Amino acid sequence: FQNVVVAAMDGAKQCAGAQSAYTGCLKSWFTEKIMKGHFTPNTDCELLFEEYRDCVALHFQREAMARQKARDLASKDKDGR
Repeated sequence: FQNVVVAAMDGAKQCAGAQSAYTGCLKSWFTEKIMKGHFTPNTDCELLFEEYRDCVALHFQREAMARQKARDLASKDKDGR
């Protein structure tokens, strides 16, 4: 579990720009639309959300591949190959 938290924190660092852009858009939409009574779907931030989501997904994909490679190498070393 601790490794997942560390990986998530690293991903957050790598995706900070995308996260900041999405969060800023979301805050703007909330204050300019929702707080003024305009209950419309938030289509303004969709692309920013997709960029942020894709960044985080890519980070976890790379992390999983690196862990698998490390396990494979450790297994080969253990088997003496």
